[in-house]
Amino acid sequence: MGVLDNKERLWIEYSHSKTSAIREQIIIEYVPLVKLVAGRLSIYLGSNVEYDDLVGYGTFGLID
Repeated sequence: MGVLDNKERLWIEYSHSKTSAIREQIIIEYVPLVKLVAGRLSIYLGSNVEYDDLVGYGTFGLID
């Protein structure tokens, strides 16, 4: 079995303990993905939606 990466380790820890500290770490771990997706969406949406708004919506989605 290979070495677990940080995301896998966090998910395993969260599945056992469900602490808010680990939940927050998972959210922080996925924020770069939100920014990547927001950047790609902003290309297609143009000036209709601001990049920062997309990042905000994505971050709220992670938190929810």
